[in-house]
Amino acid sequence: MNMDDHVPPTWQWTTLGAISTKPQYGWTTSANPSGSIKLLRTTDISGEQIDWSSVPYCRKNPQDVDKFLVRTGDIVISRSGAGVGMSALVQNPPPAVFASYLIRFHPLPIADCRYVAFFLKTPPYQKAIADNAAGIAQPNVNAKKLSKIAIPLPPVSEQLQIVAEIEKHFTRLDSGVTTLVGVEKRLRNYHSSLLEAAFEGHLVPQEAKLADSENRDFEAADALLRRILEERRRKWEIQHSALRINRKPRKGLKHSYEVPFAPNTGDLPELPDGWVWATWGQIGFCQNGRVFPSKQYQKTGIRLLRPGNLHVSGRVVWTEQNTRYMSAQWASKFPEHIVGPRELVMNLTAQSLKDEFLGRVCMTGNSEHCLLNQRIARLTPILVSSDYLFWLFKSPYFRRFVDSLNTGSLIQHMFTSQLRKFVMPLPPLAEQERIARELERRLSIAEQTETVVRLNITRAGRMRQSILKCAFDGSLTALSPKRSS
Repeated sequence: MNMDDHVPPTWQWTTLGAISTKPQYGWTTSANPSGSIKLLRTTDISGEQIDWSSVPYCRKNPQDVDKFLVRTGDIVISRSGAGVGMSALVQNPPPAVFASYLIRFHPLPIADCRYVAFFLKTPPYQKAIADNAAGIAQPNVNAKKLSKIAIPLPPVSEQLQIVAEIEKHFTRLDSGVTTLVGVEKRLRNYHSSLLEAAFEGHLVPQEAKLADSENRDFEAADALLRRILEERRRKWEIQHSALRINRKPRKGLKHSYEVPFAPNTGDLPELPDGWVWATWGQIGFCQNGRVFPSKQYQKTGIRLLRPGNLHVSGRVVWTEQNTRYMSAQWASKFPEHIVGPRELVMNLTAQSLKDEFLGRVCMTGNSEHCLLNQRIARLTPILVSSDYLFWLFKSPYFRRFVDSLNTGSLIQHMFTSQLRKFVMPLPPLAEQERIARELERRLSIAEQTETVVRLNITRAGRMRQSILKCAFDGSLTALSPKRSS
C-alpha cells in the first residue's frame, strides 16, 4: 500500500508525521528493580498490549520528567534491533517514561490513536519499515523516516467505525485463539501425565500380573538386569581387545573393566512387581561425538549430525539450512563415529534449560547414515528396548534429572559421566515393548490433534492480517464507500 493505491473518495493519503505531534526520542537511562517511575523499554512492547506489571523502574528519574512521561494515546515505536518498527499504543499507564530506543508519536485530533495503532500492525507498514531500515547487524529506523511513512486517512467518523469493526472481529478471533491455546495446553499436560503414568507402571497391563493370570513364567527385571550386566562386560571385552589390536592404545583407555554405578534404592519409591531400579551406566553405553573442523564443510559428502538437527519431536531433521557435509574420507577415517538407523542420540549442550534442548533425545531414521559431531552423545542400550528408552528420555522423569544438573552458567552442559548415573525404572522386556507401543499410539493421536490446533492458530493470525487489509483499503465497514476502480 502506497500513495499510488486507490482509496475511497472521502479518504486522503498522508504521512505519520503529518497526523502526529513531532516525534520524540526516549530517555537514556537504565532499569532498576525498584523506584518511583517505570521505564518502558523495547522488550515491553512485544505483545498485543503493554503488561505494566512487568515493566521495571528507572535507576534514577530524569530532571525534566514531564518531557518523557508517556500518556494515554501515545504510540511508541522501536527504532532498533530485531523488533525494529514494532509498536504499542499506551493506555492508562502508571507513572512511566520511555527509553531511548523508542520513538514516541502522539496522533493529532484528525487521527484516532487506535486507528493509527492498528495501521502500524499491517503488512504495508511492516514493508515500509523493512524498506527504510538501515544497518545489517543492527537494523534501525529514525524519526525522520518514520514520519514519511504513508497512511490512508478517512474522516474521523469513519476511523471510529473502522476501529469498532476491527475490534469486533478481533474479539471473536481472540476468543477462538484463547480456546485453541487452552486445548494446546491440555494436550501438553496430557503428554506429560501419560509419560508419568507409563513409567510408574499404570499405562499397560503389568507383565507380572499377566503372567500370574495366564499361569506362566516371565523374566523379571532383576533377572534381565543380571543378563544385561553380563552382556555389558562381554561387549566391553570385545571392544577393548579390538582397540588394542587394531590401533595404538588411546589416551585414557581403561585397562581393566569398571563395574558400573548401581543405584541406592533406599530413598527411591516402590516399583511395580517385576520392575527394578537401574542406572543408564548399567544398561547402556555412551559415546561422545568428536570435533569435525567447520573449515572442511562442503556441499556434498556424508552428513554431519549437529545439535540443530535434533528436533523437539524426537526426530532427526535435515533441511537445507541446518545440514552440513564432510568428505567421505572422514567416515573412512573414523568409522566408529558413523551413526546408523534407529539409534538414540542426545544433545549435551544448550543456551538454557527453558526449551528442553539440553538432554534432548532423538531416534535416527530408518536409513540414517551420518557422522556424530561433538556435543552429541550416542546412547547404545544393552538388551533393553530402544523405543522404551526413547520415551523415558523424553519424559518428565528424565527432565527432572536434567534440571538437577543446572550449573547456573550461561551455557548449560551435560556430560556422559553424569548421564551414566541417571536412575531409571526398568520393567520386564515384554512390558517395555508394550509401554513403547502404547505411548506411540496415544501420543501420535495427540500430536495430530496438536498439529490441527497450531494450524488453526496460524490461520487466525492470517485472518487478523486480512481484516487489517480490508480495514485500510476501505472495504471492511458498511459506512466506507466502495473502493474506486
